[in-house]
Amino acid sequence: MAYIAVAPERCLWATNWPFPDITTGEKKVPRPDTLPFLNLFGRWAPDEKLARNIGVKSGNALRLLGLAGTQP
Repeated sequence: MAYIAVAPERCLWATNWPFPDITTGEKKVPRPDTLPFLNLFGRWAPDEKLARNIGVKSGNALRLLGLAGTQP
């Protein structure tokens, strides 16, 4: 949250979804529930424009990767 407050133009949303299946074998670990993560992001970036720049249609990612001016 502090990063978003200080430099929102440098923030990106990233995830390793779809999560790998590690529910089999000797050490079983359930897949994480994505809803708490999305709710947390919504609290960190409650403004729709800010969330959009950080999120899926990320203007920030395009700028940081040198792809500004292309369609997300």
